Amino acid sequence: MARTFPSTLPLWLREDPKHRAEVKVFDRLLELGDEHTVFYRVAWHDGADGRPVRDGEGDFVIAHPDRGILCLEVKGGGIGYDGSTQEWWSIDRTSERHQIKDPVNQ
Repeated sequence: MARTFPSTLPLWLREDPKHRAEVKVFDRLLELGDEHTVFYRVAWHDGADGRPVRDGEGDFVIAHPDRGILCLEVKGGGIGYDGSTQEWWSIDRTSERHQIKDPVNQ
């Protein structure tokens, strides 16, 4: 079983519908082998190339001593992109469409 930080998710987060997809992914990542380390909700700061520093958060960072590091952003429901307007959107469990930030840049 993979090591995770935190080792468990708090009950309030498990019961919050907004985090349902992240909870499912967390539980599946536990099934990775012992050599994997999984970090949940990792804060980062970006100020590269002289740009103003901005804060962000990644849903998961998965580390393996031989295979490297994978950053994973989780989106629940469907996701789409409209090239003509350059807008990203998601569809939630009630089929409602929401405009979202660019997940690649996020």
